[in-house]
Amino acid sequence: SLYIMENLLFIHIPKTGGTYINQVIFNRKNLVANHKCISNMGQTENKIIFATIRNPVSFYNSTYNFYKYPNHPLRSKVKNIVNNYTDINTFVKELLTNKEAFANGYDKNAKYFKHYIISSPNEYGLLTNYFLFIFHYKDYHTPGDVDGFFEHIKNKVHFLKQENLKQDTLDFCNKFNIPYDKSKLDTYVNKNDQKQSVNKEIEALIKEKDYLIYKHFYQH
Repeated sequence: SLYIMENLLFIHIPKTGGTYINQVIFNRKNLVANHKCISNMGQTENKIIFATIRNPVSFYNSTYNFYKYPNHPLRSKVKNIVNNYTDINTFVKELLTNKEAFANGYDKNAKYFKHYIISSPNEYGLLTNYFLFIFHYKDYHTPGDVDGFFEHIKNKVHFLKQENLKQDTLDFCNKFNIPYDKSKLDTYVNKNDQKQSVNKEIEALIKEKDYLIYKHFYQH
């Protein structure tokens, strides 16, 4: 546990498999993970830095269902910020194309929606904006070079894909000799039910707004 606290930093990007990592590696006892940004990557030179990533379509499906139909170990803390939306497609479309309408309906407790996308000056999607804020794009040495920013992150951070999270976690832990809880390896993967999924039109919109995620993490 002490080794993990001193040498390991997990950057928690919401709805990308963070609960699984918390359970398997940190077990909530020596948790380094949080939703804050990394203001200076240079301050973390002595740490093994890692994060999780998720296909954007799956990310939005999970985001909606997580809040609309809570089925999660932390459900007691969940704020039902999507109660005004009976349909996932309306929710995602307004989130990505009509920030003003979305802002008028969002729960005051769900501050990160406002912080990460409603107040953002760009037209990227929510998942892309998580990266821009959490990894502190504004301090990047070449302003305007978003592609370079993503390449910079990929050189600094080990990314584990939610779609292959068990194996990616095992490979990561074995590579760096990181202790993990074997009993938790088969838990919390795709925990929340996906009762609603976006349609083809909204899938296309997501791929347009979060194209940088596809380009840098899901392009084969």
